[in-house]
Amino acid sequence: MTIINQSKNFGHEMAMTAGLNYVAQHNKEKEFAVLFMDADLQHPPAMAAEMIQKWLEGYKLVLTQRTDNEDKGLKYRILGNTYYKILNFLSDVKIPRNMPDFRLLDKKYVIWINQLNETDRMFRGMLSLVGLQDALILEFTAPKRFAGTSKYNF
Repeated sequence: MTIINQSKNFGHEMAMTAGLNYVAQHNKEKEFAVLFMDADLQHPPAMAAEMIQKWLEGYKLVLTQRTDNEDKGLKYRILGNTYYKILNFLSDVKIPRNMPDFRLLDKKYVIWINQLNETDRMFRGMLSLVGLQDALILEFTAPKRFAGTSKYNF
């Protein structure tokens, strides 16, 4: 495990990009996987072992999908669903709802993402570009946030 400490908050997409770049540069000759999860414990840490096991079984992309979110009310669900309906209506690439950044990427996907020249990244959309038919999707319920408050607000 490596901790990358940024000089300021550049946003979670750029933080994930920095992590992918670091891992790829320092593991060129090795097989590896990258697992993203939030530190607020809404991504159940116990699922990490299952995700790694699925990677060891040969899955190159292990995604998660929230079946429920104990922290979010009706307003959040309606706004979130509306956002994805509009986004998917306007886009040729369909992005599934309720699929957070809690995911495991094999080296193949890390290299592919690092080759994209996107500056305003949205990993959910980028992974949908490559196609999710090869992905394993594990479901989970997001528990209440352990501490703090969400910075994502409508």
